[in-house]
Amino acid sequence: MSAACRYKDAAWEYIRGLLESRVSKNQPLTTFLDIPINLHDYELLLWGELQQTNRLLAEVGSVEKFLKDEIIAMRRHFNYGPELHLMRPLTEEESQRHRDLVNHTTLLYWPDDELSDIVWDSLGPYFAGDWTLDHTIDIIQSRATLYVNEQR
Repeated sequence: MSAACRYKDAAWEYIRGLLESRVSKNQPLTTFLDIPINLHDYELLLWGELQQTNRLLAEVGSVEKFLKDEIIAMRRHFNYGPELHLMRPLTEEESQRHRDLVNHTTLLYWPDDELSDIVWDSLGPYFAGDWTLDHTIDIIQSRATLYVNEQR
């Protein structure tokens, strides 16, 4: 959050929501729609995925049969977009590889240009609760389309 942020309370509420644990130790298999930034939730997500894979493999008998029969539930990882499924069972090695990627990522690139400004300007009212998600998306798409057309 920048010092110029007009919606500091809403921004802090959003940041707090990202950092607080969303699941308890008694419910580690809570469905996530994203990769949590809270380490506790992230580890529970990986643990839950490994447990699910192990259960399915125990039922099917082998990784080959698991892949051949495509016994993997389809999931919609975000509110919008197609349903996706895991291409193969998650292994401990692959989950460790993902942990290493997460733990060694030190930079997030966000371009400083007109299109990103359109997004940032629209996020404040959304996080403040003044706009719905659909309204915010409509505003961003409309403004971005207008900007791109003006640049032609």
